[in-house]
Amino acid sequence: MKKFIIAFISFFALASGAFAQAGTGSISFGKPYVAVQAGHGFQTPANPVALAVGSKWGSAGAEASFARSTGGAVNVNQWGVTGSYDLITYSNITLDARLGAVYVQPSVGFSGWQATYGLGATMPVASIKNTYLTTSYVYQNGQSEVNAWNGGTWNFGVRYSF
Repeated sequence: MKKFIIAFISFFALASGAFAQAGTGSISFGKPYVAVQAGHGFQTPANPVALAVGSKWGSAGAEASFARSTGGAVNVNQWGVTGSYDLITYSNITLDARLGAVYVQPSVGFSGWQATYGLGATMPVASIKNTYLTTSYVYQNGQSEVNAWNGGTWNFGVRYSF
């Protein structure tokens, strides 16, 4: 938990300093649900949590993320960078395409890189200024050392923009 708090503070410092100059900064917090390659259907890793800090410049966006699962057979940290591009906005819901990379770091076994690609959607919360509900489906696929983590991830979360 201490590492997560340190990562959160570091991301927040990065966001408030670097993103204050260009575009709109945001912080997202959410819960991932994972479908692994083994074909066991949707599985929720033990105690999953995800945090992302990003910025938007018109239709383009970028974010740095950290996801951690603890308490299962293997604790896993995932550090990622993702770019996004808004495709369409309909009735206040924005759909975007995502492309990125994630470094998978399990507590046991080998670490390695995976490519990520998918779609996301954002909807403003009408009663809370600068707050959005977010969801995305991202598929990750990569090196043979970390192919146990190949598969899709549904993310659900809340984003605050400043």
